Amino acid sequence: MTDTNESLKSVHKADRAKVFSLTVSIVLLTAILCGMVTSCGLLRKKNIEDIYGWWERECTDGHDVLYIHDDYMEFFYFKDENEEQVDERDRLGWLSYKIVDTEESRSSFKWKGSYDYDRSRTGTHWEWDVHVEVEAERETKEPHNNYEYKDGKIYDYSLVEHVYTRSKREHPLCVKTLELRERYLKEEANAKPLELGEIKYFPDTNLPEDSKYQAMYSVEITNPNPFRIYSPQLVFYKEGQDRHVKYVWICDQIEAESSVVHVGYLSDEQTGIYEQPSIEELFGPDIRCEIHYNIYDIRFPGQENSVEVASIGDVTKDQNGMITEMIVGTRGTWGNEQQPGDSAVDRFTINIVFYKDNEITGVGCGTFNMRTMDRQHTVTNFSAFGDYDYLEVYIT
Repeated sequence: MTDTNESLKSVHKADRAKVFSLTVSIVLLTAILCGMVTSCGLLRKKNIEDIYGWWERECTDGHDVLYIHDDYMEFFYFKDENEEQVDERDRLGWLSYKIVDTEESRSSFKWKGSYDYDRSRTGTHWEWDVHVEVEAERETKEPHNNYEYKDGKIYDYSLVEHVYTRSKREHPLCVKTLELRERYLKEEANAKPLELGEIKYFPDTNLPEDSKYQAMYSVEITNPNPFRIYSPQLVFYKEGQDRHVKYVWICDQIEAESSVVHVGYLSDEQTGIYEQPSIEELFGPDIRCEIHYNIYDIRFPGQENSVEVASIGDVTKDQNGMITEMIVGTRGTWGNEQQPGDSAVDRFTINIVFYKDNEITGVGCGTFNMRTMDRQHTVTNFSAFGDYDYLEVYIT
């Protein structure tokens, strides 16, 4: 009996060893399979969610940051490693691309970048392009630049191949820009167009003979929105034609919920690939005018630097009785969100508008740096006139 019991015990031990060995094998196989699925990603295709987040690239002439979110690629360029000195214009003009033409595979994720014109080209770099669809299609809306995510890196196949790696640090200046862009998009749903009033043309001026500008103009503008607008454009066109005949950039800024008269200069200089009308033709009876702005060229009260008129001095006239000079004092406040690299708020224009019998009879203007906003300024550019009843001064 004793020998039989010992034999049974030996059999049971052997069975338990086999079961244990099989269990261990199953556990190990399951772990390996789970690792392959969840960690290695060998059993699934790479997709757009794999590239979301922050990326950066070191280069010899600066430091580049890339943020990918919601089917968008946002590029930020710096001159320094600490991301304090902005490169490529300013922080309102960093590049933005829409992700299109995606291609998923187990080894990589490929896509193209479609240039987002309005988000990327701000200030005077932006042009209203509704009337130039052919140009816009060719220059800004065709997908370009090929990208690929593989081996944990992003490869930018542009003129020179760039490689981005995952970023492990914070990028506060970039985050601020993204927050503003999102706020702009929310405002866009309720944003109102600028209201365009009277436009007057002044062919006779005291502008220097060697100046490229030959004439001056004034334009009445109302901004009904609760935000400041930068760099709007006058767009001249002929009724019934498909495209504009000339752009004119006006105003560094138009304050929220305000009406102004802006004074500017006009030139016969030809710009762009199409022949443009002369100054006289622009103000002919067959020319119409609209005013447009970019929703990404706005700022909100408290963010921006602000300037107002503090004093108005006497005018100076020449021997012919024409106005040649006037001193205007200004005072200002600095915005609470001024950032390194901002250039959209660097300057302001003093616009002097003279009235006779309640009609504009002459104008003058001068542009000055924001660093001098608490000083007196001498305005010397005027249209040719001398007689007026009263004047108004506007800051744009």
